[in-house]
Amino acid sequence: MNTKMVVVLIIAISFALGSYVLYAGCGACGGGGSACGIVGSDAEAGTALQGVTNSVCPVLGEAVSADTKYTAVYGGRKIGFCCAGCVKKFTQNPEKYIGNI
Repeated sequence: MNTKMVVVLIIAISFALGSYVLYAGCGACGGGGSACGIVGSDAEAGTALQGVTNSVCPVLGEAVSADTKYTAVYGGRKIGFCCAGCVKKFTQNPEKYIGNI
């Protein structure tokens, strides 16, 4: 393989693994959120959550629209974020940010 192909392959694998971590939870419980309450989707939460329960990102304090694509389910609540980076920070330490809602 040439160097360009190797770099593209590494980026693709990194993206795939990063997406898995984001949607599978923080990993403390093996994914799925049973230890900390974080799950990556409504289906994993076993609920039919419609919209987010907050209007401000708990990490950065930016406005969050009701139909944001950046969400996590925590404690039975669908929480919205302003960007993917905030979802990642929240899932790593939800107790640090949950009080900001």
